[in-house]
Amino acid sequence: MKTTITGILSCLLVCIMLSVCGQQQRAQRDSIMGGQDSRNGYVLPVSGHIHILVIYAEVNYENGNDPSPDGTSFWKKGKLPKWKDELFDPHPSFNPKSIVSSFFYEASFGNYIVTGDYFINPDDPEAPIKISSSSGRSNSDAVLKEASAVPFFLTKNNFQPIDFDRWSLTHIGHQKTTPSVDNPMKYDHIMIIVRNANYPSNLSGWTSPRSAGRLFGYESDTYSFFCTQQHLPFNILLHEYSHMLFGGNNFHSGGSHSKKAGYSYFTHIQCGWGMMGAAWKSFLTPNAWERRRLGWKPSTKQYFISALDSLEINEISTDLDPFDATQQGVYVIRDFMSTGDAIRIRLPHLPGNVFQQWLWIENHQTRSRNNSRFDQFQYEEHECMDNATPGLYMYIQVDKENLTGKDIFGAHADYLHPLPANGLWDLVWGDTTVQNQGCINYEHYFPHRFTSSLANPLSGNHEMELVFNDYNGNGKIELEEYRVPAIRKKGSRYQINLPLLGAREHAFSAEGSKRVGIGTNPSSNPLISSVTASNDMFSDAPNNRTVYLNGISITILGYSEKIQGALLVKIRFDDFNIREKIRWCADTIIFTPMEKSGVQVLTVHKNSSIHIDRGLTPTRITNPEQFGKKQLFTKPTVFVLMPGTVLHLKDNASIKIDNGSKFILMPGSTVRMDKKASMSIVNGSSVVIMPGALLQRQKGSKIKVSSDSSLEG
Repeated sequence: MKTTITGILSCLLVCIMLSVCGQQQRAQRDSIMGGQDSRNGYVLPVSGHIHILVIYAEVNYENGNDPSPDGTSFWKKGKLPKWKDELFDPHPSFNPKSIVSSFFYEASFGNYIVTGDYFINPDDPEAPIKISSSSGRSNSDAVLKEASAVPFFLTKNNFQPIDFDRWSLTHIGHQKTTPSVDNPMKYDHIMIIVRNANYPSNLSGWTSPRSAGRLFGYESDTYSFFCTQQHLPFNILLHEYSHMLFGGNNFHSGGSHSKKAGYSYFTHIQCGWGMMGAAWKSFLTPNAWERRRLGWKPSTKQYFISALDSLEINEISTDLDPFDATQQGVYVIRDFMSTGDAIRIRLPHLPGNVFQQWLWIENHQTRSRNNSRFDQFQYEEHECMDNATPGLYMYIQVDKENLTGKDIFGAHADYLHPLPANGLWDLVWGDTTVQNQGCINYEHYFPHRFTSSLANPLSGNHEMELVFNDYNGNGKIELEEYRVPAIRKKGSRYQINLPLLGAREHAFSAEGSKRVGIGTNPSSNPLISSVTASNDMFSDAPNNRTVYLNGISITILGYSEKIQGALLVKIRFDDFNIREKIRWCADTIIFTPMEKSGVQVLTVHKNSSIHIDRGLTPTRITNPEQFGKKQLFTKPTVFVLMPGTVLHLKDNASIKIDNGSKFILMPGSTVRMDKKASMSIVNGSSVVIMPGALLQRQKGSKIKVSSDSSLEG
């Protein structure tokens, strides 16, 4: 069977993940928000034991338009799928074997036990429940009606209806009740999987906080509905079921095409990994944000965000604040999947009226070292795909912070932005498409490449996102105007390995990319946020349109000699050193002191440079500006030195203000140029030295101002 990522994605987009009606009804019920806590779960519980009823079904087409008339090798017509016993363990255990039971046990450290069993027809135990349809549009009511017509209720492991009612549900985000007090009983969750439906189509589905209908006289609290012609539908199943744990469509993240279901925090659709990811995700694991959100940590741990101290003995909170200098130091971060270790650093200086940001760090030692069946890229079994590299994986969280209160199930999607180790760029795209030669699919893609002069760590694109731009030239960026970083061009060679879905270069490791800081790509600085769907929701705040430079640096020192797979990581908050040639593009870049008193120095070291430039990567989707022959969805960059700051250009260091950008020295700020340091102001740019600011130059330093640019003050 031909499998295409594009096909999977289009299927996912058809689905309504949560019943709008059901969502509105529950919102009305929850007009009093007291007691909401994400660790109670959205609709279903996120701790304890839940038992799920699975029903396998098949459509009998009255007009002969069956999309899979004979079935496939994994699910033949008239039979139950070969993998029917691989979804759920029927009973709790400390070593679950099935994929869904194993996932939740490992992800939650045994806090959430998910078991299940499947319904069978006693008259024909090997056959699915059959429904008739002329269009192939299936629904839960029809399936349950046919299932209720069999002689008696029977499951593979002889459970009764009451065994599937372990919980009584309450309000959204409130504590659920177990044992159940439902009277009459309700199935907690019914999962219907159909072989050959047209709606939902192959590898797509939905979930709902309403009843699926009546099965042997009993309603259900919730249900989900999927179609798969062949493969066990783990990805779509996990995504849809997780809606019942996290929230509605505004919790799409990690590769689930959020803009089709509402607004996202970024101009471009973020991929990455996590339970709320889907077809575009890389790792099959949860992420640390999700574990904290649901309250999943080992019973031996005190903190939800923690690692070990430098002695490699004591657990220590690693939810770090750069304004607390005592939190700098060396931390030992063990394997994320087996220990839950993670580090999170709040990004400083963001005003209170904009979305706040945090930088997360996870150590994925991958299946090759930790034996986790989920700590791998989802398509890793394909020979063309990279295996996940053991190391640190990073991302930035935007907003979505509160675990309690009335707004915890609100806000927007795409709140986690990956920071792959190979950086952010103004990507250069080929003019014609190249056909993928069977690496998961045979689709045609525009190849992309990195150009060293177009590195853009503050506002560029990366390989783990869908890249939006005005490709049809009509002056706005529309929902279908995106390209997929699937084929990377290096020199004259095409690398067909779909890096969007994970690549070896995305990991930070002791052997490769080992540092993130103010001047690296990617950087430790905050991102520009732009809440968008089919339009820009905000023109300014609460979006963050300013990059506030900080002194956070993260350096891998090496592997622990005591704990297998553990990495020693040095965290600094006062590392304002640039030892690279960097290009910065953003609406506004501000360098401000960490403290209210004292002087903050940003040092550009020998043979290093700062290039202040106008970015080419869209940071909004409307109101383009003409720039030469191009229409850009960006603004010229404004770089500001605030009072109490110094930009120190050492010997042979340089700064270039380019392409209409502006460099402003506020009163009380200083630019200090050592001998052979240089400043270039070119292509319609300007430097403004406010009264009370200083430009200090040693003999031998140089300033170049082009005829269309200016140096004022």
